[in-house]
Amino acid sequence: IYPAVKEAVDRARRGEGPTLVEAMCYRMMGHFFGADFSYMPPEHIAEMKAEDPLPKLRKVMLEHQFTEEELDAIVADIDAQINAAVEHALAAPLPDVNEIYKDVLEETA
Repeated sequence: IYPAVKEAVDRARRGEGPTLVEAMCYRMMGHFFGADFSYMPPEHIAEMKAEDPLPKLRKVMLEHQFTEEELDAIVADIDAQINAAVEHALAAPLPDVNEIYKDVLEETA
């Protein structure tokens, strides 16, 4: 990703406008909680896990700047923020049922 983003940043700094960077990665979870991936060949799953960008990023960060403890603290903080957001959403009142019809389609006369 770094080379693609660097090229996009350099391009923008030269005044050549914005760039869309499409970052594709494999979804390491099923379509639902508890999906067993029985429909996928095990060797394909292993190949995709080897290309997972998160462990690769963690490795680079450990090699250049962070300790395991620092990264664990960052992950714990992110998890806490996510959990707080979920709790907030679950505690929020449900919208009025008529909201379902708003901003869905344009009415024609």
